[in-house]
Amino acid sequence: MWSMLFVYTQSTDAYQKVTDAAFYYEVLSKQQNNLPASREVVIPADVKVSVIIMNHGRPYMLKKSNLMPTLLAHNSIDQVMICHSNPKTKFDYDHPKVTHIDAIEANKKMGLSLRFHFCQEAKNPWIMIVDDDQEISSSAIDQLLSEFAANPKRIVGKFGRGYSFWSAPWRYGYNTKNIMGDVEVVLTKFMALERQLCHRFFEYSHLVSDLLPESKPLWNAEDIFMSLTANHVYNVPFSGPFNNYAMPLDVWEAPDAVYKDGDIEVDNVSGNLDRITWYNDGLQPYLTAYSKATTHTRYRGRLWYNAKRRLAALNVTATR
Repeated sequence: MWSMLFVYTQSTDAYQKVTDAAFYYEVLSKQQNNLPASREVVIPADVKVSVIIMNHGRPYMLKKSNLMPTLLAHNSIDQVMICHSNPKTKFDYDHPKVTHIDAIEANKKMGLSLRFHFCQEAKNPWIMIVDDDQEISSSAIDQLLSEFAANPKRIVGKFGRGYSFWSAPWRYGYNTKNIMGDVEVVLTKFMALERQLCHRFFEYSHLVSDLLPESKPLWNAEDIFMSLTANHVYNVPFSGPFNNYAMPLDVWEAPDAVYKDGDIEVDNVSGNLDRITWYNDGLQPYLTAYSKATTHTRYRGRLWYNAKRRLAALNVTATR
């Protein structure tokens, strides 16, 4: 039992050692749903946005779902950058707003973080990142950009995450539930951020280089590190109040049954536990999914824990 009272790490770096017991009492209440009254949807007329999408294993879904038509029809979006990271799934999408990027070599070195690498080449200072398996409405884009315009010095999206070690010590405190309002982390499924953060991501990425060999795929939890980078850049206090923002938006996952035909099989490291039950799929598939999900979330929690403290240590060092 006592072993659960301590967090062990392999690194000998002083800033990674746990010496402050108060850490374990960081309250998730600061990250609960705390949505203000809805704002009037207003997008500045001169705002133009670049969208980054990574195409790796679901080209058919990306070509046939409503995602691309909705993005391309929006007046505020004048560039959609498709990063083709897999030679087996590269495809053409002929449209004046679409920029195709050969990201195959970048994927070998950067994994999921390649979106932030190519984000630096976007022509607009405002960036929207969308996963290839999401479907969205035009009103969701309007609301996202309107909220982001109210304060661009943060990350805004739909999917927020919170952290509290004792809520799930077996996951290093990672909370898998979607939370709304002011949050510490926003997922890359659908989010808006400033282009300059993409450069800052790589400025600090060395801080977690020792953890990356455990990531599957490479740079899994890139959204956590990006959000923590934003918090550091925008001087958000270590324990909050947090600045990033998650809001209810008309965004949903494209159904596999409709769009997956023609896509290649890609191992889902998260386990798809939300789609598998022991009574429908059998005990062994469920246990396999559970094992993958536990490994996946524990890694994300461990990266969150360490990255947050290492970024904070930069401030301490700078003041000495």
